[in-house]
Amino acid sequence: MRTTGRVACAAMLVVQGVSAFSSSSSSSLTACSSRLSLLWASGSHKTLVARPPVMLSRGPALMFKQAKSRGFLWERRMLRCPPGSLRLSVTLMHENEEGDQDQEADEGDEDESAMSLEEQYADMASKVKVCYEDDDLLVVSKPGNLLVHKSYVSRQDKVFLLQIVRDLVKKQIYMVNRLDRATSGLVLFAKNSEMAALAQKALYNAQKQYICIVRGVPEKDEFVCDKPLTDRDSKDRTVRECKTSFQRLASFEVEIDEPLMVKMEDGTWIEESSISGEEKRFTRNVTVSILKATLYTGRRHQIRRHLQDLQLNILGDTSYGKGRINTAFREQYGLPRLCLHAWRLSLLHPVKNQEVIVEEPIPQDLRLFLHNLPSAPKQIIDTV
Repeated sequence: MRTTGRVACAAMLVVQGVSAFSSSSSSSLTACSSRLSLLWASGSHKTLVARPPVMLSRGPALMFKQAKSRGFLWERRMLRCPPGSLRLSVTLMHENEEGDQDQEADEGDEDESAMSLEEQYADMASKVKVCYEDDDLLVVSKPGNLLVHKSYVSRQDKVFLLQIVRDLVKKQIYMVNRLDRATSGLVLFAKNSEMAALAQKALYNAQKQYICIVRGVPEKDEFVCDKPLTDRDSKDRTVRECKTSFQRLASFEVEIDEPLMVKMEDGTWIEESSISGEEKRFTRNVTVSILKATLYTGRRHQIRRHLQDLQLNILGDTSYGKGRINTAFREQYGLPRLCLHAWRLSLLHPVKNQEVIVEEPIPQDLRLFLHNLPSAPKQIIDTV
């Protein structure tokens, strides 16, 4: 289906959803729709989709989810309509190899939706492992595709690491550091509020190491990235100092099969099959590397953004990676999620004044994925 076909389909679904919401708003809807047409005619974006603020029809919701799964970027806008009219939340969407800015919250949703809440909880709780515990601190290993706590970004999630750990220790507990939903690995907890404050200070000087599987090969076996990053959570978009060191553990070639892409006059890329109606694919080799990353600062998505700047995108990264590459690895080799794991935590104990070192190898899902890659060095897989 061509891009214009997707727009027409999306517009039809949205109009149906809005009409179901308010049949008396037809004139307002017409006014809004004309605005949509003007935006589309401007050519500033390749695809345009609109939806009501409250989704009342499953049609648009399903369409959006399918679009997101194919690596689209989303930008939200509020469309201005005549006073008293129905307001539409407009989503500008264009095909982009850099992945989907919001998709991370939806990873694993399909599998989880088929399970009851009790089954989801039991499944995730069985994967949470206690790696260190004393009278003051607790370190657990979080599985991938599990939120550490409630988040407005992913309101459909009902199972959280914090609740699982509280049920495990049967008392109030305080989270000291966090990991992204798709990232697996070590998370530090304190057993009282005073210890939480002390552990937070100790974490500033702690050593945090990660294992990541990336597309590409670095120029050096050991290298440092100290590019400052914009703090996306601050209102003034503050640029903050950042530092990450990397060590290459292994590199190897992997053969992937992709659809043939055609570059259009406006610079966008589309599948050749959408023009000819006949699916055409090609095979090529992609270099994959296993890296060890050490954080010296703790900015949001620091490792992922630094690797993107180095053109070493983490496999499975839906925010900073390449959608077509992720799809190829997922379909052919069972790529499970973001290939990032917090494997080592070293910090000075706030009370005992002794160094605490906790290590946790990569989980079974990432290990199985590496074993599925024919040329991956098995001796390296068994050591990470």
